[in-house]
Amino acid sequence: MNAEARIWQRYAEENERSAEVLLEKRLFNPCLQNAQQAIEKFLKAALVEKGVPLKRTHSVRELVDMVR
Repeated sequence: MNAEARIWQRYAEENERSAEVLLEKRLFNPCLQNAQQAIEKFLKAALVEKGVPLKRTHSVRELVDMVR
């Protein structure tokens, strides 16, 4: 995995861990926000690893389509 993709993956893992903590505390809205951010960043890591230029978007659907 290239360096930029690893950075995106680390950020995604932080959001994932945050979501887990928030879920345990029953803080559902911030949990969902962090889960969405984790998914978005994992997808961006995959795109960067494939050499696909990133565009400024927060749409998980659009990122999934780009990964495909």
